[in-house]
Amino acid sequence: MRTKIIYTISILMVFIISVKGEEPITIGGSKFTNSLIEKWINEYKKENPQSQLKLVSKKNEAKQIDISIIAHQPAKTDLTDNQQIIFVCKYALLPITGKSNSFLKNIKKRGLNKKEFETLFFKEGLLEENNKEKTKTVVNIYSRESQASSSIAFANYFGHQPNDIRGKKILGDDIFLFSAIKKDSNGITFNNLGYIYDLQTRKVQNGISVLPLDINKEAFSAINNNIDDVLNILESNSFETIPVIKLGFIFNINPGNKEIIKFLKWVIADGQKYNHDFGFLNLDKELQANQIEQLSEKYLTATK
Repeated sequence: MRTKIIYTISILMVFIISVKGEEPITIGGSKFTNSLIEKWINEYKKENPQSQLKLVSKKNEAKQIDISIIAHQPAKTDLTDNQQIIFVCKYALLPITGKSNSFLKNIKKRGLNKKEFETLFFKEGLLEENNKEKTKTVVNIYSRESQASSSIAFANYFGHQPNDIRGKKILGDDIFLFSAIKKDSNGITFNNLGYIYDLQTRKVQNGISVLPLDINKEAFSAINNNIDDVLNILESNSFETIPVIKLGFIFNINPGNKEIIKFLKWVIADGQKYNHDFGFLNLDKELQANQIEQLSEKYLTATK
C-alpha cells in the first residue's frame, strides 16, 4: 500500500515539474501590432489548445524574447548569426494633419507629388503656387524618435536616415502623434492605417485628414473613404508617395523550435484573414509562398 502511495506521489511530482517547466513562447516588439498579434495567438490557440504563446510588452524585452517583431527593413545589426527573419504581413504609412490646417486647403485639388512630399518631410519648407506667386509654406513636422520603427521605415523608404526627418520628435507610442497635430494648426505627421482609421467605423478618425497625394483618382477617393478600400488598393498597386513596409518576426534558428515554426506557418497560411480587421495588408501570394517554403526547407525537422 505504502509503495503505491509513494509511486502515485512520484508520478504527480513529475507531472507538476513538467507542467511548471513548460515556459511560454514569448512575442515582443512594436506596440501598434499588439492587437493583431493577440488575435493571431487567440485564433491559433483555438486550433492548438496546448499552445504556450504569449505576447509581452517592451518592459519584458530585457528578458528572453523568443519572437521579436521588426517593423522595418532589417539592417545587418538587427539579426545575429543564429537568427532568421520571416515576414508575416505588411503595413502602410500615410501623411496626416489636423482638419484646420491651411496647408490642407492649398493642396486639396492637386495632391503632393514625390518631390514635394520629400521636401515637406526632409527639407526646410515647400514652395507652392498661390495666385501666380510662389510662397513658402509654413508647416511643423512631427515624428517619433529616430529609433522608432515607424521613423526608420518611413525614412528608409525615401532613401534617408531617420535623423533626416525634420521637425519635432515625439516620445512614446505612435498614437501620441495625433495629439501633436490636433494642438498645432500647422502640424503634419505620418502614421499607420490602424491608427489613422477608426477600426470600428472603418472611417478616418475624427479631427484629422489624410494629406492629398498625387495618385490615381480611385486611390485618392479611397483614402478619404474607408480603410478597406485603401487596403485592397495598396495590395494590388504601389505608389511612390505611400510607403508599404513588410512586418517580420525574428527568431533563433533552432530545429527544436517546433511550436514556433508551426505558429509561423499558421500565421502566413491562415492568419492573413485577420489582417484587414486591424489595418494591416496581406502578404502577396509570391511572398507568402516564399516564406512558407523557407520555413519548410530550413526547418524540416521542426515541422514533422
